[in-house]
Amino acid sequence: MGIDVDRIVNSKESSIDLITCLICHDILWKPVTCEICENSFCNDCITLWLEKHPSICPNNCDYKQRQRPPLLLVQLLSKLQIICKNHYTGCKDVLSYESLEQHEHECDFQMEQCTGCSKSMLKKERNIHEKTCDQIELQCHVCQLKYRRINGHNEVECLQNCLVQQQIKIQVLEENDRKQKIVLEKLQMKLTTLENLNNRRIIQFDDLVPNTEQQHTGLIGYNYANLNWENFDYLHISYAVRQDQHIRNSKLLNKNGSLHISAFTHGQEYVASCFFNPPEFPVIASSGRTFNIHSFYTNTMSPLSQIIIKGLKDNNELYTKTVFLTNNLTKIILEWLNIDQIQFHPGQYQGYCNDQLRISRLILT
Repeated sequence: MGIDVDRIVNSKESSIDLITCLICHDILWKPVTCEICENSFCNDCITLWLEKHPSICPNNCDYKQRQRPPLLLVQLLSKLQIICKNHYTGCKDVLSYESLEQHEHECDFQMEQCTGCSKSMLKKERNIHEKTCDQIELQCHVCQLKYRRINGHNEVECLQNCLVQQQIKIQVLEENDRKQKIVLEKLQMKLTTLENLNNRRIIQFDDLVPNTEQQHTGLIGYNYANLNWENFDYLHISYAVRQDQHIRNSKLLNKNGSLHISAFTHGQEYVASCFFNPPEFPVIASSGRTFNIHSFYTNTMSPLSQIIIKGLKDNNELYTKTVFLTNNLTKIILEWLNIDQIQFHPGQYQGYCNDQLRISRLILT
C-alpha cells in the first residue's frame, strides 16, 4: 500500500531498493522498521501482515518495531518528487514526500460523487454542479422541512408545516402538563396522608361501655365512637380466656390452632367481633359525614380466611381490597379517603363455617 514507483520523477535505480516495502514492493509510505532485521515496511502493509502472522516479521524473525525509522531512510524519502495520484484526471502537481498526503486530500482533481444525483465528477466540478443539481436535498430554515430542489417548497406548505409542528409541540406540552399534574396529585395525596396521620384518631375499644347485663359480650352501641356498628359485637378478654380454656380442655386446639386471646395484643379489655352469615355482613358507617381510614388490626378464628373489604360513599363503591387473614393479628393498610361506610364480606370458602372476624384497633385520619 505504498507509492507506485512510476510516480517518482527523480528516482535512482541504485537507491530504489533502500526505500521499497518488502511486502507490497512499492515506495514506502509511512514506514516502520523491524528492530531485529532492520527491514522497513509500509505501516498499513505490516499491520495487515501481523494480523495473519502475529509477532513474526516478513523476514522470518521475531518482529519488534523500532521507535523511529532509520535516519538514512527518512532522508532518502524526503528527497523524492512525486506525481499526484490524480494525474490521470488532470492534476499536474509534483510534490515532496512530506506534502503529498495533504495535497491529495484537498486536490481538486480527485473524483467525487454528487450528494444528490450520485454522478461522479471532479471535486472542483462537484461544488459547482451541486449548486444547480435538482436532486440535491435542501432544508427550509423556517419549518426545517427537507426536500429535493426539483420538488420545490412554497410558502403555503411552509406555513402548514409550521402549524403542524406547533400543534405537536402543544400536544407534547399538554402531555407533560398532564403527567406533572398526576405527579402533583400523588404528592398532594401523600402530604394529605401525612397530615392526616398527625391528626389520626385511634379507636381501641378501651372506652367501650358494655351493656349492664352483658359485661363480657354483646352488641356494640349504635353510635360508639360516632360510628354505626352493624352486626358487630364486643368481646371482653375474660370471655376470650374462658373460651380458649374450653378449647384446650376439649382438645379442639389441634384442629386449627386458633385462640380467641390472639386478638388482644394492644393491652385493651375489649375487641370488636363479628360473624359472616350471608346475606348479612358487618358494616362500620358514619351518618351524615365522611371519614378517612388509614388502617386497622384484625385476625380471624380460622387458619386461613379470605375477606373482601369495601369502601363506599353514598352507596357507591370507591375502594375494594381482598386480604387473607389467619389467627395472627395483622395490620391492614387501606389509606382510603372520603368514605361513609366500610363493608366486610366473606371471600371464597376456606373450609370453616361461621368465620369470626376480630378488630382490635381502628385508625382513622
